[in-house]
Amino acid sequence: MIFDIETDVTWLQCQPCLHCYEQPDSIFDPSLSSSYTLISCETKRCNLLKNSSCSVDGYCKYKISYNDDSYTAGIFVNETISFESSGWVNRVSLGCGHSNKGAFVGSAGTFGLGRGPFSFLSRINVSSMSYCLVDRNWVYSSATLEFNSPSSSSYNNDNSFKAKLLKNPKMESLYCVGFTGVSVGSERITIPNSTFTIDPYGNGGMIVSTGTIITRLETQAYNAVRDAFVAKTQHLERAKALYPFDTCYSLTTKNTIELPMMGFEVNDGKMWLLPKESYLYAVDNNGTFCFAFGPSEGPFSILATSVIVKLENSLSMAAATTIEKKKFMGPSDWNIYLLSGDKFENKVKLDLPPSFQIPNIGVAPIRVLGSAINGIICIYDHHGVPTTTVLWNPVTEEIIQIPLGHAEFIPEFTTQIFPHGFGYDHIGDDYKIIQHVDYTMVNENPLDDLEMEDVMMPDPFWEIYSLKSN
Repeated sequence: MIFDIETDVTWLQCQPCLHCYEQPDSIFDPSLSSSYTLISCETKRCNLLKNSSCSVDGYCKYKISYNDDSYTAGIFVNETISFESSGWVNRVSLGCGHSNKGAFVGSAGTFGLGRGPFSFLSRINVSSMSYCLVDRNWVYSSATLEFNSPSSSSYNNDNSFKAKLLKNPKMESLYCVGFTGVSVGSERITIPNSTFTIDPYGNGGMIVSTGTIITRLETQAYNAVRDAFVAKTQHLERAKALYPFDTCYSLTTKNTIELPMMGFEVNDGKMWLLPKESYLYAVDNNGTFCFAFGPSEGPFSILATSVIVKLENSLSMAAATTIEKKKFMGPSDWNIYLLSGDKFENKVKLDLPPSFQIPNIGVAPIRVLGSAINGIICIYDHHGVPTTTVLWNPVTEEIIQIPLGHAEFIPEFTTQIFPHGFGYDHIGDDYKIIQHVDYTMVNENPLDDLEMEDVMMPDPFWEIYSLKSN
């Protein structure tokens, strides 16, 4: 399940499936559950549910639509939710989705952890929640979710900050954090007071989002912050803007980068300094980095996941810091080694293909797809958009880059190419790769009632690459 702190309703795909996306686990079959209970249309719970309706036999139906044209629709039910080692919770109201579409591939649905009445938090009546996010590049780490966690005072240290959570009267499910200012270097930026405060009509405030990678500020505030950042990075070579970013830099010729420190002021006057990875984002393998803030498309601001996951990093209060560029790539060693010997004691580092080498930085984040077949390895850059996939024979040093296939690249959407399998067809004497192509909206606005451009999103699809025919 996808943890979603911006919505209340928990839902999952259910049989019979009229229109469902692919998920790795089996789709839930209500006929096999003894605790599955339908909810009547006459109940207060159904009447409070937004966009609810009634089935022909009098039971509660639900539909949730997202801004990227994703949706889920089905029957609203009560069910028991169990956890591996923490017991179970009875009579949790959730959506049993029989028609679902969107960028949910890899999950069975979403787990609603918002602040509203249908949230799982409301059902178990907890006073606190601790949601620890890890960097998406740390493939061997895991996140934790804890209910009724210890008081934040037990975590107090020099690097921890506490900020008030504000309520939005028009969007009660959202978490809004109470910042009071923003700084670039040693300069406190002058921005409208409405940026971080919420008026009676629901305008303003900083929404906490776990589904957004770019922190967005109200347009006037963003322009002021961006201009201050640009003024303090005149020593860096500028690059062509890459949508959705408007401020980019070419850092291929520098071994170290001096950046102004950025931070948000919390309610007690302290400054929460942001790690540099959260506001300078690597967008390709050629040393292009972009300022990872953007303007909001509504009267609100959004605090992105790329900032939240770095919360526990310790940084000094200096106005500028010199860092090594390779730190942008995360803590992992993105190289491939040949191991030999009875105890694999012999280790030889292989020289990766040039397409995965980043000048003055090192190696792009790579993954091996499957295992080696007849000495051929399939590797791909899981950080790149689109994904670079290569067939490589380290002995002969032969390299074949796989074409992008039938994927469409449209400005309004992010095209995601996921290699899934590499194999050998012994009948046709051919090497093949199967991959999934999917699309998500570039716009990351969490508000349901915000008008979007009427652009048709392409359908996701699978495709198979043949080496023999290329």
